[in-house]
Amino acid sequence: MKVFISSVIRGLEVYRDAATRAARALRHEVKRAEDFAASAATPQQACLAGVRWADVVILLLGSRYGDRQASGLSPTHEEYREARERCPVLVFIQQNANFDPDQQSFV
Repeated sequence: MKVFISSVIRGLEVYRDAATRAARALRHEVKRAEDFAASAATPQQACLAGVRWADVVILLLGSRYGDRQASGLSPTHEEYREARERCPVLVFIQQNANFDPDQQSFV
């Protein structure tokens, strides 16, 4: 199975790594933003392509919403919207997180 891991990167590194290890231990193929090589595509275009490639998306939500893109949404929010139309999305929300207002609305 092809798994895409979506979240803000800063602050959730430990969770992203744990999700990656777990998926790979189950012999799934994993893609995440930090694994993409340099290309002509923007980072967000590459991540949305990763979502389209995936059979399932793991969405990790912590306290930060992330920087808004031209769409007005964070990259993670854009990835979620793309994924929910295409494949199952497994959402994990950090317990006891102090969500910023935008993230609280997203959660």
